[in-house]
Amino acid sequence: MEGTLLFPVVILITLTLIIFGMFVYNRVALQQQAGVASERAAFSWNNSRKDPATGAFTPGAGDGLYWRLTQDGILGIFGYSGKSSVVHVPDTSVGSGPAGKLSRAAALLPPGVHGSMSYVNHIWERKVSAELEKPFRTRSFLPGNVIRDQVTGQGASHVVDPVELIRTVDLTRSYIPAIKNRITASKAREVLTEHAAEAIPPTNAITSEAQASAYIRKLVSGRKTELITPEGDKRTIDAIDAGGTAHLAFYTFNEKNLKEQMRKDILLKKEGTQVKGIVWHFFKTKSGKAPSQAIQRELAQNGISVILHE
Repeated sequence: MEGTLLFPVVILITLTLIIFGMFVYNRVALQQQAGVASERAAFSWNNSRKDPATGAFTPGAGDGLYWRLTQDGILGIFGYSGKSSVVHVPDTSVGSGPAGKLSRAAALLPPGVHGSMSYVNHIWERKVSAELEKPFRTRSFLPGNVIRDQVTGQGASHVVDPVELIRTVDLTRSYIPAIKNRITASKAREVLTEHAAEAIPPTNAITSEAQASAYIRKLVSGRKTELITPEGDKRTIDAIDAGGTAHLAFYTFNEKNLKEQMRKDILLKKEGTQVKGIVWHFFKTKSGKAPSQAIQRELAQNGISVILHE
């Protein structure tokens, strides 16, 4: 008697568990199919000639250089071209643009699956989504709505574009350092200052070191500054022009003093960060004194230019 009463209950529970397991299996399988379909579409998004399953394509075949502007649903952010980025499953028509890419991925779904696939482009985020349904007829053996007659699955994948990323990174690496800190607004105005109205005296009127220094500043539109050599010595620069070249004026000098100044300037030039180049200007005194040929050769050997003003 007990067996007669319990056996139908055990059978019913067993069948329910089996059917529930089949429902869960079908749901997981459909979820996996939705994920695979969205991944295939996202993987082949940068070239509509790619095979969505293998990624193979004919070398040289592509969508053109500017497809991201004209065939990527970018106007969807303004409410345009939104419908063309949604296709229904099954869909045998293969168009162009986002709809065509979605259709090629949807065509690989197994028979009996229906739903939709969509693509949205928010510029900062591009995503392919799939929402699928499949009938679950086995539930008809159970009374009521214990288990639904449809299983559903969703999947989504983000479109990544390595080619565009590499191109953007290369562009940034190439141009940002080239324009960063090139010149400030104040420096630009300083470079564009017109000095024609400022009278520059003739060199034969120069009779002191101070006059020679002032002459050089007017001549190159530079400014006087003080630098520190890599060894920690102070070096007064008579004028630094807009290009970063240091100009030094000499009126009264001796060989020992010139060699000491040369040592500092060679260090600054080798360092290459505070000055871009160095020019020594020698002004002829009343006695006609000029730097020796040995000094001039040593300066030239170390990349320091020499100008003798008459």
